[in-house]
Amino acid sequence: MELFHRIATDQGAAILVVTHDTRTLDLSDRVLELADGRPIASSQDEAMR
Repeated sequence: MELFHRIATDQGAAILVVTHDTRTLDLSDRVLELADGRPIASSQDEAMR
């Protein structure tokens, strides 16, 4: 995960990670929570509207 974070930062790239492992939250710029395949919460709530 740290390698992905470094690549995204250095290259200005987006990395999409789908996981149930909450240990990745500290390295995330944005978190989107899904339930039954639908978004229910976002670290950027305005983007959900």
